Amino acid sequence: MAEDPPTPAGGQAAAEERRIHLLVWNTFLLRPRLVPWGVPLPAVGEMAAPAVADRAAAIGAALAGTYDVAALAEVFDPIERRWVLNGWDARTGVTALAGPERTFLPLGPASFASSGLLTVVDGLAVTRSRQHRFTVRGDRLHDADAWSNKGVLLVEVDPLGDDTAGKVEIYSTHLFWGTGLLPGGRSADPERRHHLRMQQVDELVAFVERTHRPENVATVVGDFNVLAHDAEQPGPPGRWHLDLTAKLAPLGLVDTWVARGVGPGPTCGVAEDPFDEEDSECPGRLVDDPGDQGAQPGRERIDYVWVQSATPEHRLELSFGRPRRRAFPRHTGAPGFDRLPRLSDHLALEIELVVRNRPRH
Repeated sequence: MAEDPPTPAGGQAAAEERRIHLLVWNTFLLRPRLVPWGVPLPAVGEMAAPAVADRAAAIGAALAGTYDVAALAEVFDPIERRWVLNGWDARTGVTALAGPERTFLPLGPASFASSGLLTVVDGLAVTRSRQHRFTVRGDRLHDADAWSNKGVLLVEVDPLGDDTAGKVEIYSTHLFWGTGLLPGGRSADPERRHHLRMQQVDELVAFVERTHRPENVATVVGDFNVLAHDAEQPGPPGRWHLDLTAKLAPLGLVDTWVARGVGPGPTCGVAEDPFDEEDSECPGRLVDDPGDQGAQPGRERIDYVWVQSATPEHRLELSFGRPRRRAFPRHTGAPGFDRLPRLSDHLALEIELVVRNRPRH
């Protein structure tokens, strides 16, 4: 299956209700190259991820046929995309769209990595796509992120096949993290890095405001690198999450984990950490402990699914179920298992969106 342009909705039978199974996942397919199809650079500290080819193929195989929309991050180059997308080769009606690509002077800022964004839509008509490359990038002397073209990818889908109904807009992003190059206080300064992330959120909000259509329902998903709870930061442990929530408030967005999640819901930690046990009553999903009120050291909730609250202009009614975390463990004999026992150093977030046509009077 190739990466395709948006496909029109023609020929799709109209439906009264559609359930969209959405997955959001930072895949950690990080293998730096000077050119997209070139030889990977030797490992630079922790920048190079283990067993990229093996994990990329396994990621595609795990997701294909299970999710209607998979919004992925850290799938940086065409070769990794090809390995991931091989999982959908046996399926029809699949569209894959990538976010901002690498650029080279004078056509854009010199970058050694794309945005890494890749959204795969299976069985839904894709009716529009747009993208934005962040102008706020960080410090190239201190921040590895500054050498990539991080940004936002919009993929609009038509869930009901009804030209009079609205669509669902899926905005995916991967915000700045910082550090990774020159050591020192500036590189590690958490307040500086948080300030840069919030500037990127300003760009994200402006992009949504430019491209959102009032009749549609917007969702914003991805790895925001904003810790929902951090006891080590100055001030209240949820201060950074409050900043993020305030920035997104003009769009009417709701943090689905705050609304319906159980427990603190960490999505990232030490790569070797097995995280929580699998839920025996919900295979493939991790146990969420309602009694655990705070994040454990080294585990953070930084991946999000935000859904827009209903407005009078919406032509769809959208509700959502309880968000769940998935670990996707690897076989013990898989290459690089000792460094990474899961398919990524992030957990995936999955959620079911229920879409109905809104009656108009």
